[in-house]
Parts: sequence; structure tokens; C-alpha cells
Amino acid sequence: MPIEINATHDPHRKSWVESANAADSDFPIQNLPFGLFRHRGVARGGVALGAYIIDVPQLHAAALLDGDAAEAAAAMGGPSLAPLLAASPASISALRARLSDLFRADGLGDRQQLEAMLVPQAEAELLMPLKPTAFTDFCTSYDHIARMAQKAPPLAALSLPVAYNGRASSVREDGTPVVRPQGQFEAPPGSGNVQFAPEPMLDFELEFGVWLRGGNPLGQRISVAQAEDLMFGCCLVNDWSARGIQFFESILGPHLGKSFL
Repeated sequence: MPIEINATHDPHRKSWVESANAADSDFPIQNLPFGLFRHRGVARGGVALGAYIIDVPQLHAAALLDGDAAEAAAAMGGPSLAPLLAASPASISALRARLSDLFRADGLGDRQQLEAMLVPQAEAELLMPLKPTAFTDFCTSYDHIARMAQKAPPLAALSLPVAYNGRASSVREDGTPVVRPQGQFEAPPGSGNVQFAPEPMLDFELEFGVWLRGGNPLGQRISVAQAEDLMFGCCLVNDWSARGIQFFESILGPHLGKSFL
């Protein structure tokens, strides 16, 4: 799928928000990620820029957005970004373009007015953007399978990607404490000695996550071209796994005891 690059990705573009121009900033003006935050007791949608969060509902209330951009902004005023995922891709792009123009160094915005609509990230609580209704865990790396199994992968590994249903209820926002789960496992492996105890083989995998706008009716296929339209955005996923429990349950394929967080 081709990736269309527009002016908002111009590497020479700078922001009048100085922290966005720092060499080590995660959120330069070329990267304007959507999120959900709580500030002064109110949860709403925002966009990260440097060390700040652009308060999108406040921008909308000040009539600084119109047309498709206003349509997307109107979907960000509540305690979930689910309405934003239902907005049209064109409106999302229009909002992103408008924000880039308002906050770029030589842009259209009134700096004094816009400064009041920036919330310091240090003063905000970041929330899960929305509660996933489903979660699918894909395996896309032959080398990963070989390393895990410590032997040549099975035939299915030659037909990647493959996937299984994950546990949507265990998806949490960054900063959630990791509690080592208890369950059944064989220790040592191959001994026939089954224990119920804290997981002895806890690990994690840094994964690439994709948020989807919606699904498809049961039995209907999605083409590769249609799949691109369903992709809202991406994130990083720290997938914690209880390997001892997973291996003991694997006869059922897995039983999802491994995906506890």
C-alpha cells in the first residue's frame, strides 16, 4: 500500500512550540498523534505536540476549525475516542492539516490565543483512547517463531502472517502496574510436575499495534485496498506473556492465560 506524504510531513517544518523542535522530542510537528487525556477533572481528546497536548475541543469551541476538520474535532469532546474512529478519513486528515498550519512557526495561528489551548503533558493524566472491543495477535516473523520453539518452525510459519484471537479485556494504558499472574504450569518442563504458583517465565514483546476503524460482516472478505481505509492509526504494544501457563495450556490452543496484560 503506498503511503501518501503531504506538507504536514515536511522535515523542514518547525513549530512555534519550542519543545516540539528539540532533537529528542517524540512529538515534533510532523508527528501529531491523537490521544485521550484528563485535565482538571475533565476527559477529552487531544493531540500531542512537544511537551504539550493541544486541547482540540477547546479549539473547536473557539471556532478555529471548520468544515471536515470541525467534524473530526466534534468527535473528540467526550471520554472516548470511539466517535473519532467512526469519522471519515478525509475529516481526520483535514484536522491534522489544520493543526499543523495553526502551530507551525510561520503558520496561520494567533500564538497568544493558541497558547491558552496547550495543556502541559506533565499536568495531564493520559487515558486509554477507547476500550477495544476485540484484539487479534499476529505473528509475522519466522525468526521469532524459530527462537521461541528452539527448532525449525512448522509449515504454517512459512505462510505468515498468522493470528489468533487475543484478550481485549486485558488491554490497558501505559503505566498500569504489572502483576505476576498465578496459574498452572509444569516445572521443570517435561518433568510431569504440575504446580499452581506465580508464573516463572514472565516475558514481554515490543509489538506494533494498529487501531482499526471497524470490522466486516461475518463471512465477507476485506481486500487489501479496503484494509488501508480501515486503519485509523498505530501505536506500540508492550505485550506481557505468561509463558509457563501458556505452554501448559497450549493443548487448547492457547487458552489465553498467557495474555494477562
